[in-house]
Amino acid sequence: MAGRLSKAGRARAEMIGVCALAVLVHGSAVVGLVIGGLWTLVWFLPAMLGSLVAIWFVREGIRGDQQ
Repeated sequence: MAGRLSKAGRARAEMIGVCALAVLVHGSAVVGLVIGGLWTLVWFLPAMLGSLVAIWFVREGIRGDQQ
């Protein structure tokens, strides 16, 4: 079917999306650090950790899907 991704294509698209989100979160934290100072990182810490956990979960899901 046209427009449908294969398993490998879907997995790659998921990883690109999650990594892009992580880059956006960490980039926002850096901008906040520059503009607002060190204590601004306290607000971004849950999002920064959550984005790293999301990357790990997606990788584990892709790895489990391929087995």
